Amino acid sequence: QHFRKSNLVDIIVAPYQSDAQFAFLTREKLADVVVTEDSDLIAFGCEKIIFKWDVSGPCSIYERELLPKCFSGKMASEFDFTTFQRVCILSGCDYTQGLKGVGLSKALQFFLKTSKTDLREILSRLPSYLRMPKLKVTDEFIEDFIRAEKTFLHQVGGSVRGRCQRPLTAYPLEGGEGGRRRRRTARRRQRRPRRRLPSTMTTTTSSLRSCRRRQRRTTTATTRSQVR
Repeated sequence: QHFRKSNLVDIIVAPYQSDAQFAFLTREKLADVVVTEDSDLIAFGCEKIIFKWDVSGPCSIYERELLPKCFSGKMASEFDFTTFQRVCILSGCDYTQGLKGVGLSKALQFFLKTSKTDLREILSRLPSYLRMPKLKVTDEFIEDFIRAEKTFLHQVGGSVRGRCQRPLTAYPLEGGEGGRRRRRTARRRQRRPRRRLPSTMTTTTSSLRSCRRRQRRTTTATTRSQVR
C-alpha cells in the first residue's frame, strides 16, 4: 500500500497466483531472486529462491541449476524436471494433498520405476509398484494430479516485456484422434490438385474474352478513322 502512492515504483499485479508471476519475472531476467517460504515455487521453475531469511542475515538459498546434485543414482545422472515436478505433486502440494504414506522418497521411487507417460495408467498402478496394497488411488485423485501438473505448467502470468498475459509454459499441440484427423485433412488439401472449371464455364469464359477482344479492335478502328 505504501509503494502504490509512489510514482517511482512499478507495481506488478499477478493475473492469478503470484507464484507463477514470480517464475515469469525470474525467467525474463527481471528478478534475480525470489524471497519466500513457499516451496511450491521450486516446482514452478524459479531459478533462484531465498528461504528462511532472517533480519540478521542467515538464510537458505536454492538454485535450480544445482538441483540435480540433490539426488543420487539415475535421477542425478539423467535429471528430468518433469519427473521432479511429478514427485513434488505426488508427495503433496497446494493443488492436491497427495496420498497418505507417500512422501518425497516413495514418490521418487515410484516414478523411477516406470518409463510410461500416461498418468492415468501409471498412477492406477501405484499401490502395486510401491507394494502398498492398502493404498487407494481413486479416479478423483488421478484427475486432481493431472490438474495440478497442468497448473504448474500452464498457469497464466503477466509478461512484463511483452505487456500481455500468457501461460508459463506454452500449451501443447492438440492431440487425440480429433487432432490427428484434422491434420490428415489439412495434408490432403495441400496435395489436392486445383479443381478445373466445368467445360460449359470454360466455353463461356472463352467467348467473353473473344467478345472483349473484338470490341477493343472495333473501338481502335473507329478511333483511327476519326483521326484521318
